[in-house]
Amino acid sequence: MQCIVNTQKQYHGINLSRQNLANWIMYGANTWLKHLYNRMHGYLLKEPILHADETTMQVLNEEGAQVSAITYSIIETAKANNLNSFYYLTYLFEKLPNIDLDDMEELDQLLPWSESIPENCKIPNKE
Repeated sequence: MQCIVNTQKQYHGINLSRQNLANWIMYGANTWLKHLYNRMHGYLLKEPILHADETTMQVLNEEGAQVSAITYSIIETAKANNLNSFYYLTYLFEKLPNIDLDDMEELDQLLPWSESIPENCKIPNKE
């Protein structure tokens, strides 16, 4: 997330402040990414074994902390599935506003391990 806020100065020719871009990302996470996160969490709870890593998690109840935890979880899961996190988030922010967020099959198509993720989101194997 930090790289997006630091590098994007214009969007379709419109100058954006870092604050506006950060607010948009937080809005998108609160509005759309939380549905995908909840779906991923549901799959995790069905697993017989829980694998954990050092992914950021919310410790304090500060403003924006939950949004950050959701976003970091999605980014780290994307990276674990060999996805480019920037292109994957871009794809999610294009798709999530246009689907029925209560339709679990539609959400499943957007999960980082889904076969339907576009090729431009995938990191090619170095074999």
